[in-house]
Amino acid sequence: MDAFEEVAPIPPTSEPAAPNEPVPAARSEAPLDRAIDRLLGGWAACRAWLPAALAIAVSPGLFAWPLLAPGKSLVLDNQLSSSARTIAAIAVGASLLLMAALYAVVARRAKEGWHDALRGLNDRLLPLLILPLLPLLLVSGVESKLPWAVIATAAGGAAVVGVSVYRRAWRPPALPGWIPGLLAVALATGWVVKMSLLAIGQHHALETDVYDLGIYD
Repeated sequence: MDAFEEVAPIPPTSEPAAPNEPVPAARSEAPLDRAIDRLLGGWAACRAWLPAALAIAVSPGLFAWPLLAPGKSLVLDNQLSSSARTIAAIAVGASLLLMAALYAVVARRAKEGWHDALRGLNDRLLPLLILPLLPLLLVSGVESKLPWAVIATAAGGAAVVGVSVYRRAWRPPALPGWIPGLLAVALATGWVVKMSLLAIGQHHALETDVYDLGIYD
């Protein structure tokens, strides 16, 4: 046998593509899919600060409208007239616009790191969440009608301020050591004077005598 014997070629398993056959183009993404992807991407970037920013933005308006509407009892009876609803809508809308302008200015100055800047702004403005609760304290007799509401308002305000301080968004200024004691004495003295005037005023209204004033508990 000849060592250089010619071997038959192996036939190809598949036929090559014709030179004029078009190559299929890559499938393009639908416009709706692109819009959904952008929406989800935007929410993922903004969810760290946007919900808190919206709550902070409406707080000044929710504080202002009971003061602008006629009658502070509106915050208790939940019966709003058309004029009160209009005032509430205008106050909340104006609050949203003003706060949106503030956030836009901060974001514009921060440029690339604007998400972090807006989260920091939320921490600084967190005490504004107390504002919608304050009109309740201006209603006459609320401490006897709804004592739980007064306690909840005080507790909520303290919690919001505590969280803001814990995040170190802002710190109270350093005071000399004698000022806290002076403030405590002034508050205690004011409470004693107020309660004494109230008790004496009640006795004058009832036209009681010195003996009744002495045994009044």
